[in-house]
Amino acid sequence: MPSRLLALLLAAASAFSAPQSPLEQGFQSPPESTKPYVYWYWISGNVSREGITRDLEAMRRVGIGEAFLSDVDTLPNSRGPVRVLTPEWYSLVAHA
Repeated sequence: MPSRLLALLLAAASAFSAPQSPLEQGFQSPPESTKPYVYWYWISGNVSREGITRDLEAMRRVGIGEAFLSDVDTLPNSRGPVRVLTPEWYSLVAHA
């Protein structure tokens, strides 16, 4: 019985609680300008339109605001088909 009374009192207290401050509201729903940035590396030409779409969807899902895109060549023995600064690469950048 005491636990029911406590639950009732807590429910009543929350119904009459003060509205959230702007700071509290900002934590609940951060403005776009405050969302984090990430470094997004396309590695050794191993990039595709489908992969880009999946990456961007995942970034949006976890609250990433923007990405700094860089192409790096770290896998000389495992290079993918897309060469940096080619028309295909620019097309993928435009897609991103």
